[in-house]
Amino acid sequence: MTRRAIAEGDSTAALRWLAACKTMKVNAAELRQLSTAIDRLRAIPPAVTQANVGSGATSVGRDNAPAGAAEASLAQPSAATAAVSVKPSPSVISAAKLTRTYFVAPVFPPAALGRGAHGWVELEYTVSATGAVKDIQIDAAQPRNVFDAAAQEAVSQWRYEPPLADGVPTDQRVRLRIRFEQPQ
Repeated sequence: MTRRAIAEGDSTAALRWLAACKTMKVNAAELRQLSTAIDRLRAIPPAVTQANVGSGATSVGRDNAPAGAAEASLAQPSAATAAVSVKPSPSVISAAKLTRTYFVAPVFPPAALGRGAHGWVELEYTVSATGAVKDIQIDAAQPRNVFDAAAQEAVSQWRYEPPLADGVPTDQRVRLRIRFEQPQ
């Protein structure tokens, strides 16, 4: 559960679970690893969010749902997932803070499906004053170059309610992590 809280970006819950692990006498090496992952998580700005992607087209989100409304992964993240260091500019916000009005699920790459691969892609993009997505950039991915194109293709088709600044539609930089997991 500690790893799940870390994967969901909930450092408060992760600290509670870590304390519970200590009372259950979890081995010291595992406790140090979890503690380090939580420390790194606490250094990550709250602009990072996650969505999970399975092989089916309906496995992530739905139209008219907030961008962060997808179910969080129950899988145990690797140490590399928990250790991602993110330094967005101050004007970057979590995609979960905007309302997505049109959603296209990322397609799980067939080659990755055949290899049993899973991973994530962290993107930063601009939601324009019209609600369209533009200027997509891949900030990190694990494994690299496996799910990047699928994530970018899907996000490029998404639409949002226009971000507002003082009641006026404006462009807004957004950060999102999409998780790709094999179907069970």
